[in-house]
Amino acid sequence: MLKKCRKCLDEKEITNFNPDRLGKYGVWSTCKQCIKEKQLNTPPPVIKQTEIRKIWKKTINRIKEKGSETKLFIEIWQNRPHICQNCKKEIQFFDLSSFAHILRKGTNDKWRYDVNNIALVHSIRTIKDWDTGETYNCHWEIDAKMTWRKLEFEELLIEWDDEKIKDFINNLI
Repeated sequence: MLKKCRKCLDEKEITNFNPDRLGKYGVWSTCKQCIKEKQLNTPPPVIKQTEIRKIWKKTINRIKEKGSETKLFIEIWQNRPHICQNCKKEIQFFDLSSFAHILRKGTNDKWRYDVNNIALVHSIRTIKDWDTGETYNCHWEIDAKMTWRKLEFEELLIEWDDEKIKDFINNLI
């Protein structure tokens, strides 16, 4: 069966058209060759520099004001035992992805640098326990536990009673 391409106006075999269940013959009205040529001649999309600059400026300002989170993570690593707060197993080495924000850092910038808001867990990567054969991801498990108790934790942070906050975190983890 032959079909005419609406772009190049050549009659071609129907197999030279991409399938389209809404098309008249169940195929596109433009042939594969014309579509390919259009894709090759279309310039790549322009990235909006203003959006990139806004994000970069916000990040630079946060680092200038309070320093990087890495400093805080090093302090936590030095002051806390190297035990995962989720599964209670030992953490062998320092890794930036071993620190989980209990209350997400995007919700409010002041909780980002709060020591009580950061849990020491295994890396964000999925880990396999070779003894039992189970796989787990403590970082994601903390996030899952927190989703159900987020409002309760926010209220505690507003009250700012250190003992209650520590008790909440210890009970959560």
